[in-house]
Amino acid sequence: SDLDSLTFDFKGLADTNLINEMTNLSLGNYLNGTFEYSAQMSFPMKITDSPKFSLVTKLGGMSVKLPQPFKKDPDENIGFEINIDFAAERELIFLSYATHDLFLTLRDRDIVNGAIALSGNPLPLSPPDNKGLVTGSLDQIEISEFLDLIRGSKSPDFLWELKDLQIEQINFKDISLDNVRANGYLRGPASKFDIQSLKTKGSIEVLNSGNVNVTLDWVDLSIFDLKKISERSWALASEFFVDMPNIMLSADRLTFNDLELGTVDFVLRSEEDKLEFYPFSFDFKGIVSSKAYICLLYTSPSPR
Repeated sequence: SDLDSLTFDFKGLADTNLINEMTNLSLGNYLNGTFEYSAQMSFPMKITDSPKFSLVTKLGGMSVKLPQPFKKDPDENIGFEINIDFAAERELIFLSYATHDLFLTLRDRDIVNGAIALSGNPLPLSPPDNKGLVTGSLDQIEISEFLDLIRGSKSPDFLWELKDLQIEQINFKDISLDNVRANGYLRGPASKFDIQSLKTKGSIEVLNSGNVNVTLDWVDLSIFDLKKISERSWALASEFFVDMPNIMLSADRLTFNDLELGTVDFVLRSEEDKLEFYPFSFDFKGIVSSKAYICLLYTSPSPR
């Protein structure tokens, strides 16, 4: 102890229960294993100050079951810190994982506000009440991994708003978007994102059921890796349709490089060995169709 506070230092072995208890975050579905930690609890001597808790670990021995770039294997060492200020009538929580930071204000164990800053970007100052802000940047994400996460996760009760999130590359099967700026929200039964990239502009709504609504002002079809698709046999190309979510898509403007193509509107459903488009309407270089039905049959690739 010193003149200002009474401090206890301790070390130990912990699992996800410790993190859940300290932060009120239910992380058991995403973390597995145990880890060694060093922690400190400080009790101030002055009544005007507040108790503080800190924990530092490398999470050695624990796996993090999240999509990249947040995934972690048990044998990896990644820095993780918790700092909590037990202020009057509220708790201020700061979490750091690798280069990503999280801030939460809790009152009676409920979230008042919060912020997430990715890849070393500064945390937003004074986030508004009843909302969390997500900002920063990521190098690359695989959409299919995040769809799997949404399907298996409980709907967030607290509103998280994406604010100018910069993503160098977003991949989904043979589709690739570069230099993406995303805004939107995550909450309840649906999450919606407005995206703008070098070759796409529009919005994407992801439902907890796994269905996806895509409304595009413009998309350039060069986002598809056509060379990769053309080099594969149909049996291999059909891998593109495996585990495809049901998609409702509307595109007001289709282009391919500098060539204007038209518009398209359809619902896509992948079921067993069948791919259905309905009602399929398009205006393609002056050729117009409305409420057509297209069914493609393909053979699901055998497990490898």
